[in-house]
Amino acid sequence: MANLQVKNVPDTLHERLRFYARENRCTISAAVLAAVERELTIWEWREHMARRPATDIGVDAATLIAEERLRRDRELMSRYQSDDLPGEERPGLGMDGVATG
Repeated sequence: MANLQVKNVPDTLHERLRFYARENRCTISAAVLAAVERELTIWEWREHMARRPATDIGVDAATLIAEERLRRDRELMSRYQSDDLPGEERPGLGMDGVATG
């Protein structure tokens, strides 16, 4: 296993590392290794995602979500209305998702 020495660590960063290690019940070395591993994993994932080809589905995601929400709201409203008996008030959810009645 290789060794790595880091010089000129700012006092504030060293103090933060000590606090983190103490809170997580590990050594400063273990805390630094875990942080480096996390950072490299994130970097590798971003690199992997950047190499993937773009996907064009012909319409933007916001439009698809808005259409699906509208379809869902219409379906829920039709269910609610078909369950009502004439002259009977029943509590339910309004279009904003807040309870009514």
